[in-house]
Amino acid sequence: MTDFGSLISNAFTVVSEAVKIYENAKHNKNTCDSLLRRVKIAEINVKMLELQPRICDYKAFYLFVEVLKKMKNFMNDVSNLTGWKKYVSATSVKETYEKLISEFDRSMDDLHFTVAIFNEQQRKLEQENLNADIKKMEQFLKTISGGVTDVQLQINTVINEMTMRLEPKIANFRYSRETDDNTTLIKNEDDIVRWMSPEKISKHRYDFKCEIFSFGMLLWELTFEKIPYEDISNINQIKKNVTNGIRERINFGLTTPEHQRIQNGLKEIIIAAWKEKQQDRILLVDIFNKLYNLSLKCDEPHYQTSLYPDGHLDLDGSKFNQLSVRPLVGGVKFNRERFTEYLTKAANAGDAMAQYHLGNMHLEGKHADLNTDLGIKYLRLAALNGHLEAEKALKERGVNINE
Repeated sequence: MTDFGSLISNAFTVVSEAVKIYENAKHNKNTCDSLLRRVKIAEINVKMLELQPRICDYKAFYLFVEVLKKMKNFMNDVSNLTGWKKYVSATSVKETYEKLISEFDRSMDDLHFTVAIFNEQQRKLEQENLNADIKKMEQFLKTISGGVTDVQLQINTVINEMTMRLEPKIANFRYSRETDDNTTLIKNEDDIVRWMSPEKISKHRYDFKCEIFSFGMLLWELTFEKIPYEDISNINQIKKNVTNGIRERINFGLTTPEHQRIQNGLKEIIIAAWKEKQQDRILLVDIFNKLYNLSLKCDEPHYQTSLYPDGHLDLDGSKFNQLSVRPLVGGVKFNRERFTEYLTKAANAGDAMAQYHLGNMHLEGKHADLNTDLGIKYLRLAALNGHLEAEKALKERGVNINE
């Protein structure tokens, strides 16, 4: 019984390790999920065996535990880029997966263990998930292939970037550590708390999903050109907000339908990175693929827009609101001059939406001087910048865009 006890203990260890691998998976989450569900079913059967001992073939149980180990190792391989490289092709990944499933089913059958959920429909869904994961991984590897350099070239780069005292100039390893080491203690935490994940703020053990959350904060910062929680000076209040699930607002101002699709894509990534539970956060490969697909859209003519000077981008309309209205006793008064001034600056800087609205304002004499020539001018500029509504408005007036 001692040997069986040791095998049962090994089985439980494999299960806990598999759960941890799944939670930290960077790639192929669906495939890992299919394997983990089998591992969890195996755990239930082993617990029943432990609580109600019965005659059980030692060799069959030993092989069963070995299959669980192989499944765990496969999960570890396909969930990170380094492990994936062990497989020559996508076909070998699929073959290994199917072989493991077959071995698992056979081992469960040999031990008369219960498998309740894996009907034909479920197996078909798992195959579709596996194929989707493989396709996504191939796309990811193909996309980054141009950016992966030879190791020797990297070494040469380091050598060429040495100081006079032979110190490398290209990296900062102050907070680096081995994967399984304890988290590095950062003394001046206040400088980075605005980007930290809730579990990191709560002093829980670091894992890669903390970085996903921080990337979401960085993407928000780059999108809106603002420091996260910049209106809160109390660091403890920021910590309280983050751990209580309070996130920064994601509000975009008026724009074209094309630009709105880009904005919604960014919003989707940010929200997925900010999930409270680590295991619910978006995978790194999905972030990469979504950003890559958004970047392809930006190359299309009707998605393009002019570059703005640093600090002038106003995606959420906060600068617009600050200039366009002023509180007075008894209500809020619209400031026409400041509103028109701001909109004119944005239009002259090349913003198609501002050009469109300013053109209409001059054509209608609403919030701006009635000036048909100026109105047509700004509508033309908006149309040339790909604003579809501006093109439509000019056609309705019988005006040639390129005149």
